[in-house]
Amino acid sequence: MKITKSKLKQIIKEEVVKLLIEQEEYDDDYEEYEEEERTPAQKIISLLTSNDPDYVNQGLTILDVLEDQQLINTIASYIVFSSDGRITIRSFKIPDETLEMILNYFAEKSDGFKNMLAQIENLAIYHNNFITNVDFLRFCTNLTSLDLYDCRSLQNVNGIQGLTNLTWLGLCLCTSLQNVDALQGFTNLTHLDLIGCYSLPPELQQWFTTDNRGTVHEKFMKVLNESKGSQP
Repeated sequence: MKITKSKLKQIIKEEVVKLLIEQEEYDDDYEEYEEEERTPAQKIISLLTSNDPDYVNQGLTILDVLEDQQLINTIASYIVFSSDGRITIRSFKIPDETLEMILNYFAEKSDGFKNMLAQIENLAIYHNNFITNVDFLRFCTNLTSLDLYDCRSLQNVNGIQGLTNLTWLGLCLCTSLQNVDALQGFTNLTHLDLIGCYSLPPELQQWFTTDNRGTVHEKFMKVLNESKGSQP
């Protein structure tokens, strides 16, 4: 018997729902739910906050298969950016290993999450050795201060190219950062920290501030152009 595409999709959805219902292995952080029936959102959050990327992928795959936009929006609404650099879902910290994957997913899938990002003015992400890009930050259109201190796997800042409201940008010890061309339009910057960005040309590895000798943008562009001229 030939199975139609819609019928196959329905079968897959039913199997995913069954998986959620039958899931019995709880993370230790979820002891508070052991005595009560957990909702689909709680079960998926337990996967998303696992230290195992395979579980996180499973959680995101389940969301895709279910095609339940309300469920996606509900989980996205629980994501909180704290002033101390912690990013959590329902008070459970999102592991550094999967932070980039999760934030990029919800930035693409949830308009509510995009709107929340657009309201953030100050953001810090410290000591994350796993994020390679900050593409999810492209929706933080009102961001004025961003500190990515010691994010040692970050390779580029292309994701923030349009965030020209930034006045303070810290990239200190982003040792894998190889390209900062995306900052060429940042005329409002008053502080730019590139100290310890050892993959950049040495002349760029400095703290830029606005003073009587010029603006951050003027100083940065001068050094950036000089560094390009000195490259073989």
